Amino acid sequence: MLNKVVTESSNALHFFPSTPQEQDQSLGEWKTTGRRFICKVKDFFDKGLLQKASEELCEMEFEPNTLVGNRNIFRVPLIGDIEKYGLISPIVEFDSNCKLQNSEELKKCLEQRKATEAVTELTCSSLEKMAKMGRWSKEKIPVNSFFLRYRLDEENKEVTNLQWHRDLNSLSMTAVISPCKQKEGEYSGGKLLFGERTKDPSAYFSFGGGHIETTLFNTVKELSYPDHGCFFFDNLWSQHKVTDIRLTTGKSCERILFSIFANPNPDQYNSFVDNNSDFNLV
Repeated sequence: MLNKVVTESSNALHFFPSTPQEQDQSLGEWKTTGRRFICKVKDFFDKGLLQKASEELCEMEFEPNTLVGNRNIFRVPLIGDIEKYGLISPIVEFDSNCKLQNSEELKKCLEQRKATEAVTELTCSSLEKMAKMGRWSKEKIPVNSFFLRYRLDEENKEVTNLQWHRDLNSLSMTAVISPCKQKEGEYSGGKLLFGERTKDPSAYFSFGGGHIETTLFNTVKELSYPDHGCFFFDNLWSQHKVTDIRLTTGKSCERILFSIFANPNPDQYNSFVDNNSDFNLV
C-alpha cells in the first residue's frame, strides 16, 4: 500500500510566510523564491497512447468537480484525493534511473480507480518523464493525479468565467488529451492564462487563490496547449485560469484535461526548475 501525506489547504504551501517579518526564515530553503516557472513541453506524450487513454477513460467512474462548482466539469480520480480543505497525496518513489520504484503499489491504486491499461501506462510514464526532467533519482514525491472532463452539449454549451486560482501544491503538470474537433462537435477556447500573484501575505492562504484582484495584470500571459504536449508550472508565485470554452458546432463535445499535482520539497523543486530553466517562459 502506498504511503500517503495529508495536507490541509491552510498548510499546503507551508513555505509562504504568514507575515512579511517571517519571510527570510520561512523561505530560506527556496532559492527560486519569487521566480515564477512556466514550461511548455511539446511531444511529451505518445499520440496513440493519448488517443486510447482519452477513449478508455470514458469507461471510468467520474464525479462532480465540487472545487470548481461548475456543472459542466467532472473529475476522474487516479492517484490520491482532492478534498475541499486539502490533499491526500500518495508518495511515489523513483529509483536511480528515475523509474518508478513502487510501481506495483501505484498500479494497484489505479486499479482501484478502475483505470484501464492505457490510462495506467499514461499515468506511470508521465511520472517517470517528470522525474527525469527534475533529476529526481532516488527521490520520494507526494503526488495527486486526475482527469477533468469539460462536457459541452446543446443544454450546456459553455464553461465561462472560471476564476484565477493556484493549485494546492508547488509544481503542476497539465495537458489537454482530447482533440478540439471531435466526431460529435467542436469547441473553442480552453487556453491558459498565467499571471503573477501579489506578494500580499493575506492572499497566501485563501483556498484556490481565487480572487481576481490578487493577480498582477501586467504579468498576464495567454498560452495555448501544445499538441501531444503539456505545461509544467509553479504554484508559488503564479496563478492561472482557463479561458472560456464554448461548443461551436455539433451537438456535443468534450475537453479532457490530464493533470499531475506534485509536491516536491525545496531541493526537489529547485532541481526541477534549475534543470529546465532554459525553457522557462517567464
